[in-house]
Amino acid sequence: MSRALIASFLGSVLAIVGLIVERLVLGTPIPAGAFGIYAVGGGLAAASTRSLAEIWKPGYGARAASLATLAALACLHLAYFANVKLLPAEPYWTPLSLSVDLVLLGGVLCAAWWLLGSTRAQELRLRFGSVAAAGGLVTLIVGAAVVAEEWPGSTLAVERRGDGPNLLLLVLDSARRDHLGLYGYARPTSPGLDRWAAQARVFSDAFSASSWTVPSVAELMQTKGRGEPLARRLAALGYTSACFTDNPHLHAESPLLAGFDRVERSVGSWRALLRGTVLGETIERIDSGDDARLAERARRWAVAQKSPVFLYVHLMDSHTPYRRAPLDGRKRGGRHIEFPSTGMRMSVEEAEDVLARYDAGIRSSDRAVSALLESVGGWG
Repeated sequence: MSRALIASFLGSVLAIVGLIVERLVLGTPIPAGAFGIYAVGGGLAAASTRSLAEIWKPGYGARAASLATLAALACLHLAYFANVKLLPAEPYWTPLSLSVDLVLLGGVLCAAWWLLGSTRAQELRLRFGSVAAAGGLVTLIVGAAVVAEEWPGSTLAVERRGDGPNLLLLVLDSARRDHLGLYGYARPTSPGLDRWAAQARVFSDAFSASSWTVPSVAELMQTKGRGEPLARRLAALGYTSACFTDNPHLHAESPLLAGFDRVERSVGSWRALLRGTVLGETIERIDSGDDARLAERARRWAVAQKSPVFLYVHLMDSHTPYRRAPLDGRKRGGRHIEFPSTGMRMSVEEAEDVLARYDAGIRSSDRAVSALLESVGGWG
């Protein structure tokens, strides 16, 4: 047990150091819960690896635990660096991306193995073992307590009295007008919206406040110095308000959503604990959410309310990453580019593939819109 706690302490320290490095490099504020997750995760990983390594090769447990913790941190940081900085348009699982990861990781592991093979590490373990074991126990307890304290709780139900109509605001993030059927686009990207447009008011000219999320939503929610934000003014009229979105700029602590009673994603609320960390960004790149799940959560919330609602659903399937199968069903040669960026070179086939998968993202958002619009008949 003592040796497992020593390994746990070492793993926790390495993980926390890695988190501090992230803070210095990325310059983003890190939630307190992230320190708890990194400390507990690093400690448990190192302790588990040490126990398994002792069974496999007695006497090498501490070395293997340290190496495993370093390897995990190296994998995490290098995967982020390689895929976000060196290869911003590449998915994580392409041969090019994996090859770069392996080269970078191999260099780090060779250096780590050389350092951990020294007798000096063994001498330090014998000299400070009892202190490290106590430190391992403390870091696990404190880390778990921090995670429990910061864990997002369930939002309390809010019930107000009002007699206004229910209000629904749907936003398709990054959906271009010239890729929608109701504005003449040839591909079937928006059959649901096209049907609703036939009986709705459609604007031929409309303007957003900006080309990206934060200033555009700030204008929509009127949080730019114009008195009370929209959600708070509606609350005074008896409305209960909720925002459902997977957009990283729109979270519960964001001033953009001041006054909302509920802010929810299509993925687990625990991800808020890792906002701004490399681990959190990596998880987001692997699974950034899904409009179908989001729309269903929004629908369930809305029908459960007794007071009039202001429901804001900000859909993201039309935004990068472009991961859906091309809308036209064609398989093209070249790279599978999920994150196209300004100025990057593409072949004609690669560019066509990006557009076809972008169109598929709009179609996915359109399905979510249709599901919500078809259910509003019973909302009043």
